[in-house]
Amino acid sequence: LVFYGAACLFLVSYLGMLHPAFDSFTVLRVPLAGIVLLGLTWPDARAQLPYLGLSLVSLVFLGWHAVFWPTSVSDEGDIVLFHHNLRYSNTDIDAVLTEIRAQAPDVITLVEVSEANEPLLAALEEDYPHRVHCAHELFGTAVLSKLPDGGEGRHCAENEGGSSGAALSVMGPDGPSWVAAIHLHWPWPY
Repeated sequence: LVFYGAACLFLVSYLGMLHPAFDSFTVLRVPLAGIVLLGLTWPDARAQLPYLGLSLVSLVFLGWHAVFWPTSVSDEGDIVLFHHNLRYSNTDIDAVLTEIRAQAPDVITLVEVSEANEPLLAALEEDYPHRVHCAHELFGTAVLSKLPDGGEGRHCAENEGGSSGAALSVMGPDGPSWVAAIHLHWPWPY
């Protein structure tokens, strides 16, 4: 029963377009897939062939992203990106600033930027002159770049698809590109 319930919940996690409650199950996809895999090796589950199809469909959905949205990056023109969730109430930015300076990234994306941690943006202004900082209701998002302006502009997004974000056009080694910082909110219940 656990095996079939996990397979059903796994499939339901792809139905967020019907209701945001289904999106809440996306954080459980990997554990649910693990339960499905365990169920496939369990003798009782293999004996029940009608349900094997449900398991296989679940596994296909898990691999869907790897097949249709590969995450490979070109070996040419690498850009170093530093991403950090600042935690909106964090006032101790020294450790973050030290890490950024040690890594010396080309681009920085930050989420949960608030009044409490905005001094970090000021401390990085000279080294990262190209930037966009989008202040939202509770906290903001920011993209900072050493790379030249890509000529496409800046964009702030709030509550678009249940998230908020900032995007900046930069001129990378392979031409203009967009870099975005997105802060996803828990879809449902709010």
